[in-house]
Amino acid sequence: MLNWEGACGKEYKLQVSNDGENWTDITHVTNGSAGIKEFKYEADTIGRYVRMLGIQPVGEFGYSLWEFEVYGVSLKGDLKAYYDENKNIDTSLYTSASVSKYQEALENVIAVYKNKKATPEEILDAKKQLKNAIESLVKKADKKALEEAINKAQEVDKELYIQDTVKELEKVLEDVKAIYVDENATQKQVDKAVEDLNAAIKALVKKADKKALEKAIQEAKAIDTKLYTDETVEVLTAVLKEAEEIYKDETATQETVDTIVKKLQEAVEKLEEKEVDIVVTPDKPDENKPDENKPGEPEQNNNQPTTEEKVETSDNTQYQMYIGLLGISMCAMALLINKKKKRSKV
Repeated sequence: MLNWEGACGKEYKLQVSNDGENWTDITHVTNGSAGIKEFKYEADTIGRYVRMLGIQPVGEFGYSLWEFEVYGVSLKGDLKAYYDENKNIDTSLYTSASVSKYQEALENVIAVYKNKKATPEEILDAKKQLKNAIESLVKKADKKALEEAINKAQEVDKELYIQDTVKELEKVLEDVKAIYVDENATQKQVDKAVEDLNAAIKALVKKADKKALEKAIQEAKAIDTKLYTDETVEVLTAVLKEAEEIYKDETATQETVDTIVKKLQEAVEKLEEKEVDIVVTPDKPDENKPDENKPGEPEQNNNQPTTEEKVETSDNTQYQMYIGLLGISMCAMALLINKKKKRSKV
């Protein structure tokens, strides 16, 4: 605060210095006037010495001040007050890495405070270091959700799932466990670990049920392909080969298995039978029968039945046998009915 007389400075500077030789401007006035002038500084203004440097007076009588007052706080006093205010923070709530930096900053404040030769810059730097350490304290993460996710992953029956997806789950689980035991893990890291592990569990793919495929393959192999056209057999053979490869593939999904079963069944249904040519073999001539065209052969006995007569005789004989069997059956039924009537009367 400057309290000017009438002979005041029109242009002047306020300066500070730590050694009385090197000065730093903190205020530059170019249109001064008499009276009380107050100057306030939001940023820390440090100096062991302070002065008014007159550049140009208002009149010919130079510079005349009633008062020149400087108000401030002791840097070490301010440092100690800040230390006392923040020395008892509950470090159990924060990660060990961030607590370590906080404790180092506290120790540095004590060392600077006890140092009688500490410069203003060192004092302010110690306070700044402590302030930054406090602001950088990181709260320990809540790991309950992570613990539950780990337990869930460990309970998975790995035999039920395709190995590639199981391996991916195991890899993620290993990374997640490292975060779980890390005392310095942030909440953000923990939340990301929970998300990754749940995603790996969800991505597990169950092994396919191949019973229907096995049955379809066996049925297709049992088919006598000689009875069917080469074209349809060729299609069946190709589908059968594909089906066998899928049957051996541990990574095959249920959808893939169901699709190939349907495809194999359709190939079987589309098999076309070969056309069979019926060959009629002519009757072999009877060597014992005399050739009518040959001279000297005895004449055919007219009493011998002809071929037509033999066929007719054979048919009549069979017909008579059927009639006889029918008659015998009817007699047996009549006797049976008669016996039942007698029993009912008794």
